[in-house]
Amino acid sequence: MRHISTLLLTSMFIVSGHAQKAKLHLNLEEGVSYKQLTHSKANIDQDVYGMKMNIEIIMDASMSFLVKAVSKEAYDMEISYDWMKMNMKLPQTTMEFSSEKNDENDLFSLILAKMKDTPLNLKMNKQGRITEIEDVESRWDSIVNAFDQFPKDQREQVKSQLLNSYGGKAISGSIETYTAIFPEKAVKKGAQWNSVTNLESGMPFTLSNTFTYEGSEDGFALITGQGILESVDTDEYIETNGMMMKYKLSGTMNSTIKVDKKSGWIQEASTEQIVKGSSIIQANEQIPQDMTIPMTINSVTELTSE
Repeated sequence: MRHISTLLLTSMFIVSGHAQKAKLHLNLEEGVSYKQLTHSKANIDQDVYGMKMNIEIIMDASMSFLVKAVSKEAYDMEISYDWMKMNMKLPQTTMEFSSEKNDENDLFSLILAKMKDTPLNLKMNKQGRITEIEDVESRWDSIVNAFDQFPKDQREQVKSQLLNSYGGKAISGSIETYTAIFPEKAVKKGAQWNSVTNLESGMPFTLSNTFTYEGSEDGFALITGQGILESVDTDEYIETNGMMMKYKLSGTMNSTIKVDKKSGWIQEASTEQIVKGSSIIQANEQIPQDMTIPMTINSVTELTSE
């Protein structure tokens, strides 16, 4: 009898141990549309020939993720922008763009409005990784070229900015920052795992995150992340606003993420980034030699599901 009691007690501990583990992954439903609302604010401090310059960029957007089909390997999704807004405060002026703005002279806002009517298709696995995304670049190319009432050089400049921020790799990296957060197996409270994401929105970075499962409460799982940001291809120039530039930057990103335990979809998330280094403008007709600009970027992003 004692042996049976011991065996039962041991079994209870084993069951209890397994129950404490959480399976953290996406568990989305076919036909359901999931939301991501983001608000981000970035301050870019630069030193140009000894002159301090500050740029403030505020971006707000709403995206819908419609699950069209569910398979063992991935979710087939149709994503669309509900609306987008951008506010840039420069030393001499302020610029505002919005998909809801009706100004026939504002090319970028007109393009943002057209993007709302252009859904994109992608595949995402249960760990939140985008495994496939359609040819975004050709979509945006067609949209920009349709505005032939604007000069070609203006359209090409806007197209370059658009692809930097909303190209296929840029969109994938932006989404995965908040979805590619899950471990490969069930974890206990306090468990840690690693994740690497490529970010290519204007400045190409690798984001190496260490995530920690902090436990659950009221049907939500809490995950925190400590990330290291490093610019990649630091010897490669990228065209930005008509100039060839390269970046040598590094920094940190701390995140707090609350996900729904049933669906795995993020309900709330906040991130803070601090990046320091320099950008280098390649010599050109206006600049006789390479110009190095020390810079610091501080940004905060808040994300909700509604």
